[in-house]
Amino acid sequence: MLKDLFSLNGPYVRAMNFLWNLLLISVLWLLCCIPVITIGASTLAAYYAAAKCVRHQTGKVIPEFFSAFRSNFRQATLFTLIYEGVLCFLIIDCVYIYYDTAIPLAVLYLFYFLVLVTMADAMYLFPCMSRFTMKHFPLFRMATVILSRRILTTILLLFLAAGVLAAVYLMPWGIFLFPGLGFLLLTYLMEPVLLAVSPKPEPGSPESEKWYYQ
Repeated sequence: MLKDLFSLNGPYVRAMNFLWNLLLISVLWLLCCIPVITIGASTLAAYYAAAKCVRHQTGKVIPEFFSAFRSNFRQATLFTLIYEGVLCFLIIDCVYIYYDTAIPLAVLYLFYFLVLVTMADAMYLFPCMSRFTMKHFPLFRMATVILSRRILTTILLLFLAAGVLAAVYLMPWGIFLFPGLGFLLLTYLMEPVLLAVSPKPEPGSPESEKWYYQ
């Protein structure tokens, strides 16, 4: 029984490999986020590695992460700068409105809502970028259309992000594990969405053999 438990295909080795992959994704994501303007490229690469290597068990985390990071770097960085600029503007407005009692409270709630919408749009866009090769505006339009049509998924995405942040706050050591786990959970929300907007391949065609159709 112990021999089966600790064999190469046993549950112990599989569990350790699973945790190691989540650790790798977390650390790579954190390191690649340090320049700030690379947060988008790091996020899409972490999502891609979690979906392909952890969930679908195809490929290895490090090469897949950096392959996605390099191939999408320019476009992801452009969108990162745009989203960061919009979020900074909205958050500064939120602070100003909060302390200006002459402005109706409804305006503050509107800006809170816009902050959440901007964050949710980014959470859709970077996974979409990891899967599709598209120009800037069609990619943004795809993410925004998905956002408007998947209200429940959008709410769950925001709760997932808040849950990961809360878990790291309560257990700081989890910074090396919870981001990877969060990206893995994100794939269960995003993969059905991405498959729904993907062209349906012909049965038996090379396209149908790709990892995300399996």
